[in-house]
Amino acid sequence: MNQNPARHLLELGFHRIWLRVDRPLVDRLESGFKVWLDQQPHMEGISITEENLHARLLVEYLGFWVQEKLEQMDSQRAGFTKFSQRHAHAATQREKQAHILGYAERLGATPRQLAADRKAIERWFGYDAMAERYERRYREAERELVVVLGRLGVIAGHYLETFAAPEQSIVSWRQLQLEKIVRPLLAYEGDSWVRIAAFESLAASLVSLPHEVQERAATDTTLRFIYRSALERRQEIWIQCAALGLLQTLSTESLISALQHRLESPGKGDDLFVRRRAMRLLGEQLADSPELGSLLLRVKNDPNPAVRQLIVTSINHADSLTVERLLQALIQHDQEPTVRAATLLGLRGLVDREDLYEIILDQLRTSLASEQHRFVLRVGLKILVDIHQDLFESEQRHLACRWHTVLLPVLAYLHRQAGNLAIRRWAAEAKERMWVLQTPSARSLSAALSEQIAAIPPRQAARLKRTLLKQADRDLLGRTLSCLAQKEFDLELESDIFGNRLRRGNRLGFRTWRLWHEWWRPSTDKRQGFPHTTGRIYRGAVHAPSAVMAELAETRVPGEPLHIAEEGGVVPTCPWWMR
Repeated sequence: MNQNPARHLLELGFHRIWLRVDRPLVDRLESGFKVWLDQQPHMEGISITEENLHARLLVEYLGFWVQEKLEQMDSQRAGFTKFSQRHAHAATQREKQAHILGYAERLGATPRQLAADRKAIERWFGYDAMAERYERRYREAERELVVVLGRLGVIAGHYLETFAAPEQSIVSWRQLQLEKIVRPLLAYEGDSWVRIAAFESLAASLVSLPHEVQERAATDTTLRFIYRSALERRQEIWIQCAALGLLQTLSTESLISALQHRLESPGKGDDLFVRRRAMRLLGEQLADSPELGSLLLRVKNDPNPAVRQLIVTSINHADSLTVERLLQALIQHDQEPTVRAATLLGLRGLVDREDLYEIILDQLRTSLASEQHRFVLRVGLKILVDIHQDLFESEQRHLACRWHTVLLPVLAYLHRQAGNLAIRRWAAEAKERMWVLQTPSARSLSAALSEQIAAIPPRQAARLKRTLLKQADRDLLGRTLSCLAQKEFDLELESDIFGNRLRRGNRLGFRTWRLWHEWWRPSTDKRQGFPHTTGRIYRGAVHAPSAVMAELAETRVPGEPLHIAEEGGVVPTCPWWMR
């Protein structure tokens, strides 16, 4: 346990990036909690551990902090309104300046700042600058309110999770009085993120209760707000999403009704975010509510592609007939390439079901044979290899062999006759990776070399064990290294009297031909800040070039691998006399 329980709880679940941003606020909360704690009487009530004691007291303090902050913000708003009225009714310029300086002092300006304001008031400092200063302070207060509400929900949820007995958790929930703190903020008239943070704080704490008591613990007013927000399109988008998530544990019947309402009657604009949230909830609920399977068949006609892309992630618990109909509609007939690609990418999560293996195999083969879009084909080739590798890793060799047998002719066709050169290159790479998996000696060699490569820093080399390459001939070694280099640096095998060394990345050094080339071909469009006499040095007998490391500069650098978008790969560029 952390030596400072309050600090540990305040940072609980806080992303490290946001913690760096909000560290001054967390520091103020920690010091303020210590002062507040010294003023509290001895706590009496149910028996709780020391950690829970800090959590409960911290929740009470954060609730007190929220109320105090709201009062300060109301006072600031009233003060600015009074200042604006006095400034508007001032008769002379000197009187207006006096009101401005007085309000600056009331906002908390230091003597040094007031001196600077008096100096600037004759030139540019006026009502607009004062209004901007108030607005900035007020928005900063709202931002702090959002952060503290988030901490309030996390700490309250952590506290409530420690009570296993349902009745005890209800008592603890009511003692915290979170609804009393949060409910007024659900109608906050300022920044909408305050309303969103208030509802998410309430949701995070309520979902920590046991499922069977959540509906009994919340008041009728809170429940009505949750149910209405799940269906009301005029509510804030993120409140609608959070309300839908709450229905999953509050009431299954209400969740099913809300999902049908939101997915069958799509709205415009940002409603797509709610429908995407509904799609995820549908996938999670489908195992317990099979009647939702018919809703999936209607969602495939959703007008927004971003919603249709999630269908494949929601059908894992649907029956095989529904899955087949959906995959056929999404992979073969959907007009949006991103939907077809997302569906192909999601096939990897379905292959674990034995009843879907033949369906997935047939749909992928049909897609690769008929698809014309370059991006969709690239995704299909990637998922083909990924599933093949998954089948080997899960020891389903017979399914992996059938996968290879059925799809290899399609790969061969794309390799030889695809209209796009990049597709032919990707198909060839996929064939090689499948060959490695299907060949036992190549598979074991690839696994051993992968471990070695992962431990080699870029542009460094490591010596290999003599037994590792003892049974590998030159062709087997070259093809295996070529497959490993598809997503890696260049790989080079160097041999000497002491054995073999595997180099990851290129060795760079002085090259005489580069000096000769640069001397006789001066140009103003050459790259600046790089030595033009440096080039790659190859000393190994086997070299596997990388398929992803390439030169992207507009100027062609001799001897460097140049990326060619039309080919989807790289080629070495050299002067004609070096070829």
